Amino acid sequence: MEDENAQPKFKRIYVRYNAQKVGFLGGCRPIIGLDGCHLKGRFGGQILSATARDANDNIFPVAFAVVEQENKDSWVWFLQQFSDDIGNPEQLNLVFITDRQKGLELKDALWRCAGATTIREFERRMQELKDLDVKAWEYLADINPAHWSKSHFSSRALCDCLANNLSESFNAMILEARDKPILAMLEWIRVRLMTKQYKKMKGIAKYTGQVCPNIQDKLEKLKHESIPFSAIPSGRFMYEVDNGRERHVVDLTRKACSCRIWDLTGLPCKHGISAIVKNLEKVEDYVHPCYLRETFVETYKEIIQPMPGQSEWVETNQPAPVAPHVYKPPGRPPKQRKRDPEEPRNPYRVSRMNKTIKCGRCQKEGHNARGCKAGITGETPWQRRDRLAKSKAPSASVSTSGVPSQGSGGGGGAARGFYGRNLGVSRPPKFQPVGGKGKKAAGSK
Repeated sequence: MEDENAQPKFKRIYVRYNAQKVGFLGGCRPIIGLDGCHLKGRFGGQILSATARDANDNIFPVAFAVVEQENKDSWVWFLQQFSDDIGNPEQLNLVFITDRQKGLELKDALWRCAGATTIREFERRMQELKDLDVKAWEYLADINPAHWSKSHFSSRALCDCLANNLSESFNAMILEARDKPILAMLEWIRVRLMTKQYKKMKGIAKYTGQVCPNIQDKLEKLKHESIPFSAIPSGRFMYEVDNGRERHVVDLTRKACSCRIWDLTGLPCKHGISAIVKNLEKVEDYVHPCYLRETFVETYKEIIQPMPGQSEWVETNQPAPVAPHVYKPPGRPPKQRKRDPEEPRNPYRVSRMNKTIKCGRCQKEGHNARGCKAGITGETPWQRRDRLAKSKAPSASVSTSGVPSQGSGGGGGAARGFYGRNLGVSRPPKFQPVGGKGKKAAGSK
């Protein structure tokens, strides 16, 4: 982008390190979280990010870009750069997740529809929603359930998350750098990713388990939840799992269960674990390869190369870009960002929500002392202030020397008017400047 002087003006930049591309294609699941966050520097702007998940269920930043604004044009440009760089999303079977309905307040009925894992359960939940609110049902019926309900999710992503927590975690990770100048910000992010890459590589070298530690913790929890279930074999690898309230069919050959949780996540569900234990096999052997230690090693095998200081950077023949255009939104700049309805609040902050305010002056509810219109005496704050000022006005005579007299007013009335209370002292004489600018010196004619 060029300005009037034909000098290039900074507009956008796309950043992706080789280690991120190799790690994503080598060991991450084919799911990408997309999100943007504001920059707090002088020139503003936005950071658009694409984030994946590694074998240990941690975030894995793949690429990001600094753009002038978050709009359709900048997102199309970013996704085009991402597609040309990483590969065709359709050929890679990538699944994208993003927050497109930020103002939507999901109620319990909607969450039950979104969390349903089977078609039959989804239909029952939608009928419950229809009984509660027909308009809400009509709104959701027009949206493809493959975009918001687990029951219609594809199993190729191996992820059943409903919220875009991938990119939100990346935004929180770079929070400290978002108010820096662009070069300092990009360098801060590069160093952070470089150290993160090395720590992951160093940490997995000490781990000897078959499955990544976070995934192993999930398996242990699922093993405990599978205790109430009983598995009845119908074949060598076919089981009917029942606990008296629900019944599902488990096929160990296909690594599938009729609840579809195994298909969505790649981890054996509690029904599948019950069948695996009944079959006298190891649960970890039925985990998808994307959660294994070897996959984690493949993800972090490449390093982000270190860079010398700015004084050692190679100079190009291109003209230096000038500062970008500053986009100022209408209205007063907000002090704090707007939180999403489903974003968790600070648990340590005391909230006054749903609490009645009580005035400390008139003891009435609905307002505080600052907004009290009457008060105890029935006066407005301004009337009360004027009345008190008049009552404190000095009524004593002033002596010829400029020092107030203490004989009248009940012992120090002038002092009480000056200091606000009777201290038993007189007001000091007024200061007379000697030789002051624009005034005659004291005693001169």
